[in-house]
Amino acid sequence: SMLAEYCEMGDVFDRILFVWQNVSAPCPVLQPCKVEVRCRATDRNSMNNRYYYNRDVRTQTTFSVDDDVVVPRHLVLKLLRASYRSDLVGLDARSFGSDGTYSFWGFTYANKLVLPKTWVLPVRYWHLYWQDDELLQFIDAGNACEDLAMNFVFRNYTQQNPVIVYNGFFSPQRQSLREAGGLSIVGDRWSWGNRRSFCIKWLLAHFPQALVE
Repeated sequence: SMLAEYCEMGDVFDRILFVWQNVSAPCPVLQPCKVEVRCRATDRNSMNNRYYYNRDVRTQTTFSVDDDVVVPRHLVLKLLRASYRSDLVGLDARSFGSDGTYSFWGFTYANKLVLPKTWVLPVRYWHLYWQDDELLQFIDAGNACEDLAMNFVFRNYTQQNPVIVYNGFFSPQRQSLREAGGLSIVGDRWSWGNRRSFCIKWLLAHFPQALVE
């Protein structure tokens, strides 16, 4: 299973927090694990829930990963080491222009973004995110871009780009669990790009200091 790999990393992880976003079903029964696992079933299907359960985090920083990928140990450690250079570190680079145009490629524009499909971020940003009522309302209004929103919380706070970690060509790569699917690999890419640009434009107006390049 997805958790099996992380359950073997008791010397790396303090706790595994599993956010269950299926309001019609209880948390699944999970297999025994060498790391404490807490499943939190949400009472409503809000993308803001990704950052809600800070009370369950006992460490200063968090390693977040989607349920459709498995990250090998060496790559987890590489990301954690890179977190000494920046508060936001990840594998999946995107970018945006000063006019708010979103790019699926990290090299297109100087303003960089990173996706929470695999990232490291201090838990204090979860607190900052939840203090912003206008931002919470924007996401809950049907704008599924909480990942971009957190990038902007980080950028507004630091006036920096995130750090992108590139795994070595000959190193074991992140494994995709294709049966899980996800918006990142399905759907109309053009329509999705327009929706992402809409979010970027709103976030630029909301966080004017976030444009650092």
